[in-house]
Amino acid sequence: DVRAECDSMSLTEKMDMTQDTVTKLEEVREMRNLATHNVPLNAFHDTRATLRTVQTQLENLHHRTGVEILLFASRSDRLSYMHPTSWSTGDHINEFFQMTFKKSTGEFAGMLECFLLSGLEGM
Repeated sequence: DVRAECDSMSLTEKMDMTQDTVTKLEEVREMRNLATHNVPLNAFHDTRATLRTVQTQLENLHHRTGVEILLFASRSDRLSYMHPTSWSTGDHINEFFQMTFKKSTGEFAGMLECFLLSGLEGM
C-alpha cells in the first residue's frame, strides 16, 4: 500500500524522494508565468485576473501608506479583446488629470491605446 509506505517514511526521505518532481513543477510554473498567450481570449482572461490582483495589492498599499497611485493598461495588439483601462486610488488623481490635461484618466487611457495600436515610434 502506497499510503502505508509514505506514512512510514521520515520527512527527509519524503523530501529526497520528491525533490526532482518539485523542481520540475517549479520550472513549469515559471514557464507558465512568462509564456505568451497564443489565444486572445486566454490573454484577456489573464490580463483581467492579473489586473484585479494588482489593483487589490495597490489598494492595500494605499490604505497602509497613503500613497496615491494611478494605473493605465492598454492593449498593444489589435487582436486583443482588452479595453483601455485606468484605475486610481482616489478622485484627486482624476481631478488632477482633468485640470492639467483637460482629459479624464479614461480618455487618456483611450489615447494611450490609440498610440500603442498606431505603431508610431516616438515623436
